[in-house]
Amino acid sequence: METADLLLLLLLLSHASADVPPVTNVNLECRNFHNILRWNYSNDSLKPDKFRVEVHYLEGKFKTLWVDYPTLQSDLSYFSMPDNEYYAIVVALAGPNESLPVPPDGLSFSYYSGCIGCNVACLLDLPPVNVTAQSEVGIKYQFTNPSVVYRQTNLKRQTSMFTYKVAVNNKDIQCLRINGKWQGINVYGTHDYCAQPNMSVVSPTTSK
Repeated sequence: METADLLLLLLLLSHASADVPPVTNVNLECRNFHNILRWNYSNDSLKPDKFRVEVHYLEGKFKTLWVDYPTLQSDLSYFSMPDNEYYAIVVALAGPNESLPVPPDGLSFSYYSGCIGCNVACLLDLPPVNVTAQSEVGIKYQFTNPSVVYRQTNLKRQTSMFTYKVAVNNKDIQCLRINGKWQGINVYGTHDYCAQPNMSVVSPTTSK
């Protein structure tokens, strides 16, 4: 292709993109393997026909999802492998023209806790915890292993290994805070777990 033809093609693509306003406020909520990508489109000058959502994998692969206007969200729950990092972009389309992608470099997300550069860190909620006070052993707590609750068909490995830490609330010895990791994913307690009466010894029991 001649240089002049290439410059003309780039100008035409730039003009086509400029004709369609881009989406704004692209954000992702990913929790408990339920991932929802949302965005806004408030420009009244041109309403799009649909949106193209591209989800790129770290190793170079990508998948395309289509969303008809006026829907302003897309379910990305499929993209939940804990050993992968994903990048999502949204493009508005009106006829043959399309907007610039947003965000330009992609919105990165992962369930892997070691993904330092990710824009969004996905996580899991700790299953419900039952805390009881026992006079001889102190506080007894019990919860279902996250591998049982969150067993997913799209996970390559299914293991019952769950490591966690228990912190005792200094203001109230009856309350516990529990956080851990499963398959490299952060698992957080949704609140402090408390029991009455006040005890000073912690005795764990974890079901598998």
